[in-house]
Amino acid sequence: MMATHNEKYLGSSSPGWLERLNHVSLIQKGAPCFMIMCEAVDVSAPSRTIKSYDDKDVFIGGRLVTLDGDQWIELAGRRPISEVMKYGV
Repeated sequence: MMATHNEKYLGSSSPGWLERLNHVSLIQKGAPCFMIMCEAVDVSAPSRTIKSYDDKDVFIGGRLVTLDGDQWIELAGRRPISEVMKYGV
């Protein structure tokens, strides 16, 4: 899963992109990574609106990999949200 998308956002002041850069920095320092999969109403819209999301599972982030100048997070598994909330893992 692409984490940065620098080609599109590099040099911008997009709050979402700046927050994502902070997330990547935290992951590089060892923070755990959990992801919720969302579907956008229109993926080409400049500001996306969430159409739906997976409310059953949390996806676990694995290694952070650099490809073509962007950071990608490998998917290392998935867990039910109820399990993650119960144990905080």
